[in-house]
Amino acid sequence: MLLRGGEEVTELTLLRLYDLHTKLLPLLIVLLIGAHVIAIRTLGFARITKHQKTHPFFPEHGLKMLAITIMLLIVIVNMAAIFPPVVGNPANPLEVASDVSPPWYFSAIYRWIIIAPREAGLFSVFAFFTIFTIYPYIDRGFSDRGANMLRINLAIGVIVAIFFSVMTIWEALV
Repeated sequence: MLLRGGEEVTELTLLRLYDLHTKLLPLLIVLLIGAHVIAIRTLGFARITKHQKTHPFFPEHGLKMLAITIMLLIVIVNMAAIFPPVVGNPANPLEVASDVSPPWYFSAIYRWIIIAPREAGLFSVFAFFTIFTIYPYIDRGFSDRGANMLRINLAIGVIVAIFFSVMTIWEALV
């Protein structure tokens, strides 16, 4: 009754299962992984009688877990490609929806891709997220050389926030 949301299976059932799948299960997985890492860090690895040396968390354990994760991802992607999930009738490629718009949190990027030339817009989004990912290492490199990164980071943050705000509002008004 609790999962179904009543006597019958309805759209409320789908909503509850979707919420369970997207909110509770990822939280549970993160908590279990966190507990595992904390247990490994505090208790250590199991001792093997022949080898009494310790195993550091990084790089040995971290790289092994990364390799296992990549292999599982390959298996899951291949299974999804071989046995594709089907929900209802397949989409008609000749029929175009008229109300296509991204969720609000993607609207700035969507607006940028619309106003920029095709290849330049897509490449600039890729470049932005690449720089956003490696920026902590760039920042550390400049600060180690004596640069005052506080003002530079503040200026970059303000520029990016203004840009995303303008693009989001522009997309909302169009």
